[in-house]
Amino acid sequence: WTFGTSTYELVKSSLDFSSAATAASNAGGYLAEINSSEENANVFSNIFDQINTSEYTETLAADGGGSAYVWLGGSDSTTEGVWKWMASGDEISLARSEWGSGALGQEPDNYSNQDGLGMGLENWPSGSLDNQGYGNAGSWNDVDLSNNLFYVVEFDEVLEPEPTPEP
Repeated sequence: WTFGTSTYELVKSSLDFSSAATAASNAGGYLAEINSSEENANVFSNIFDQINTSEYTETLAADGGGSAYVWLGGSDSTTEGVWKWMASGDEISLARSEWGSGALGQEPDNYSNQDGLGMGLENWPSGSLDNQGYGNAGSWNDVDLSNNLFYVVEFDEVLEPEPTPEP
């Protein structure tokens, strides 16, 4: 699917953060960078349309409340608490509304040294009602880089469909 000047692809292959970043690069893209709340809503909506809840077990983060996530391209593994998009190096503001928050607390919380940015496919902890946990579906959580999750690849150009040959 496309949004703005980029094309995105949800890859339903469970990989740790580093392997997902390498696979995205090998495909000619990078783990997705979300630069606006509109882009976040578009990416979440498209992922949600392409995934069945029965597939959530293949993309769970135990340290993320036992909920399902997909990798995006953010990390604070270089400097704890300084979140950056891996491809561009741009800093990710901790004030962004996409970070999960709820009655139990605010993300990112660095629980057990979490350095990878995951977009929640469901509220966390698993089964919590909207705004009653740490985050709602579509918002961001810091999760451990070793989690094996699906991931979103972003390509910097809008890929045009192949032209249909003339009869």
